[in-house]
Amino acid sequence: HLVDLVRGANKSIRMLAYSFTSDALGEALMDQAAAGLAVQIVCDESQADGQGAEYAALRQAGLDVRLDGNSGLMHDKVLIIDDEIVVLGSYNFTRAANQTNDENVVVVMSAQLAGQYQAAFERIYRAGH
Repeated sequence: HLVDLVRGANKSIRMLAYSFTSDALGEALMDQAAAGLAVQIVCDESQADGQGAEYAALRQAGLDVRLDGNSGLMHDKVLIIDDEIVVLGSYNFTRAANQTNDENVVVVMSAQLAGQYQAAFERIYRAGH
């Protein structure tokens, strides 16, 4: 469902990802960036080089992807789509989250909430490298 949401975006996708190993989601983000959408991603630095992590592939594909500047864990799992859809919860963007873990994910259609998450995204994004 998250891949479908990303593929359905029309203008922008912003993502905060603690753990991100989903090839399908990574491919969808790369496709949307290639189609001209604004795609910005911040990954937790401690997870970015882990087995199967998408960070290097996204960076190599030329996406605007950064590592967080947090001294601790950036434990966020958030997508902000078209400034009106917010995806959040305990769901890491991984196969384990999708197939074996007992995760939760909430999709909220709210420009107001998206604006609040966008402000938090901007703060984390600016601190990243």
